[in-house]
Amino acid sequence: MKLARATPAELEAIFGEDTRSVWICSPWITSDGLALLKSAMSRCNISLLWSFEVWTRIDEAEREAGITDFPALETFFESLEQEAPDLKVAIRTASRLHAKAILTDSGALVGSANLTGSGFGENIEMTMRLDREEAAAVTSLRDALRPELSVVERETWRQFVRGVPLPAPAPAPTPKASAWEDFRERLLQGRDSGGIR
Repeated sequence: MKLARATPAELEAIFGEDTRSVWICSPWITSDGLALLKSAMSRCNISLLWSFEVWTRIDEAEREAGITDFPALETFFESLEQEAPDLKVAIRTASRLHAKAILTDSGALVGSANLTGSGFGENIEMTMRLDREEAAAVTSLRDALRPELSVVERETWRQFVRGVPLPAPAPAPTPKASAWEDFRERLLQGRDSGGIR
C-alpha cells in the first residue's frame, strides 16, 4: 500500500499485461482524464479486455454544464469495443455518487481524484495505491455498493449523449444487509489475520 499524490504515473502503475478488467468510479470524467487513462492503458493488451465498468453521475444539468465530457466518454467506449471484440462495457449511475476509485487486475487507486486532468494534475489530491492482493478489499466494497447504483443500458446512454432526456430512473434497490455484513465481517477478519483474503 502506498499513499501518494494522484499522478499519471500512479495511474499507469495499476495497468499491465495481465489487465483484463477495469472498473472506474468517478463522479466526473473529462476528455483530458480519458487521455491519461488511454495512455495508462497502453501498458495492457486492450484486445484482451473483457470487462470495462464505469460508475459516474449521469445528469442532464451536468451534461449541459460540461462537467463530464459524455461525448468523449462514448468515443472512448467505442474505441475500446472496436479493439476488444469480447469486451463488455457496463455503465452505472447514482446522483449521490461521490467515491473515486480505479481498479484493475494489477491493483487499485482509491482517493480523492476524479478522472480528470486536474484530478491527476494540478489539484492537490491524494490516492492510496493498492497492489493486486490489497485490491481485493476494493473488489469486495465495489460488489457491496453496486446494487445502490442504477444500470444505464448502452442505447439509453447513447441517447443521453446525443441530448435526449433520461427516463426517470427506477429506484435502486435497498442494499441487502447481508452484503454489508459480509464485507464488514471480512474486514474484521482481515484485521486479525493480516489482510482481507
